[in-house]
Amino acid sequence: MQFILKLFRALNSAQTPWQVTLAITLGMVVGLTPLSGIQTVVIFFLAFLLNIHLGLFLASSAFFAGIGYLFDPIFEQIGFALLTSK
Repeated sequence: MQFILKLFRALNSAQTPWQVTLAITLGMVVGLTPLSGIQTVVIFFLAFLLNIHLGLFLASSAFFAGIGYLFDPIFEQIGFALLTSK
């Protein structure tokens, strides 16, 4: 329940809508890509440079990492089928 209240406070904060949207979008990119890569370092640098909502950024990256973990077997089967089809 506390998480939902914090999320609503973040969405209604004094930050501009593009900062909130960018926090969710960059969190999605970090959550769905592997953590060991230069793109993760660049995205974290952008998150600090652009002054986005860091709590929302981290929460969305954790959420989308879970989504990626859940759908990974399905994506693997689709990729294998595409790569081995003649």
